[in-house]
Amino acid sequence: MRSRMGWLKRWPAWFLVVGIVLIVAAGFRAPLPYFVETTGSVVTLGGCVDVHAEDTLPVHGDFMLTTVSLRRATPFGVVASAVDPSARLRPDDRVVTPGVDDRDHFAGQRRVFSQTAQRAAALGLQAAGFGVDPDRLIGDGARVTGIVEDSPAEGLLRGGDVIIGVDGQAIGTEAELRAAIDDTEPMVLRIERGGQQHDVEITPSELTIDGQEQPAIGVNLETLNSRVELPVPVDVESGRIGGPSAGLMIGLAVYDQSDPSLNLAGGRRIAGTGTLTSQGVVGRIGGVDLKALAAHERGADVFLVPATQFEEAHELLPDDTSMELYPVASFDEAVNVLLQSGAPNIRPVDVEPLDCPFRPAA
Repeated sequence: MRSRMGWLKRWPAWFLVVGIVLIVAAGFRAPLPYFVETTGSVVTLGGCVDVHAEDTLPVHGDFMLTTVSLRRATPFGVVASAVDPSARLRPDDRVVTPGVDDRDHFAGQRRVFSQTAQRAAALGLQAAGFGVDPDRLIGDGARVTGIVEDSPAEGLLRGGDVIIGVDGQAIGTEAELRAAIDDTEPMVLRIERGGQQHDVEITPSELTIDGQEQPAIGVNLETLNSRVELPVPVDVESGRIGGPSAGLMIGLAVYDQSDPSLNLAGGRRIAGTGTLTSQGVVGRIGGVDLKALAAHERGADVFLVPATQFEEAHELLPDDTSMELYPVASFDEAVNVLLQSGAPNIRPVDVEPLDCPFRPAA
């Protein structure tokens, strides 16, 4: 009887301990409808970009890709971010499309990075004199990502179907499919579904798209494996990095490697950020102040920033930083800035290629 009574007296203490453990665990793991954004990694592009062409040379110095880190907020994470001036909370609907799983979102961002790298490589090769059109996209079909209710596609097509042909004509991109739907006559789509190919007859109808009536079948589309047709292979290793903001730096790294008469890096550590259109326009990005801070902490000599975000890029930098910031509005302007800010004209011939952290050691 005494042992039983002793157990009952001790039980509340055990219950309290277990409760505290559960509360602490929840504080570390319970997700909140926010993301914590902090400085991310700074990645060498001198080692992670390879142009497979004759007469290419390793980068003398480095081009560095800057990132931010986004992780799902927890109660303890929110508290920690409150005392870290370089951390901020972002509502999850400002990061991930409502209704989209986090994993699917970030997988999509990695696909965006791949497409960005292709376009940037095309611009770099074009600047080096290669014949390439950055606007000429190819792909492996038009993938269905959604079906419009009460449209011709409803009941015939499914999300994930890949349309690879129309009336016997091969389809490689979303744009090619849209161009093929030019009237309301029946057509036969060749689709891939579950590893098998099928023919589906469908009749387009007049639907309102972007405020205009036009023939359509009522699907949301994306190009499967969208890419630019490059004249020479270009490899860009990126690990799990996603998004479009590395475009400018990839383009510069490709250009510097592809033209042996250049020495853009000039022995310096060139960091930067900015989206890059097929016309070479540098666009705004998120977290520019965090990326500038990460570049400073990694010892970058130069930081290239979209021209409209020049002031914002300074916000977290210490007053005594030796890193030089340059605002650039285009790819050509970035090239000129590097050439005029101290890059020597002659590249040393004994430069060793840099290692890439995303490749296994030899």
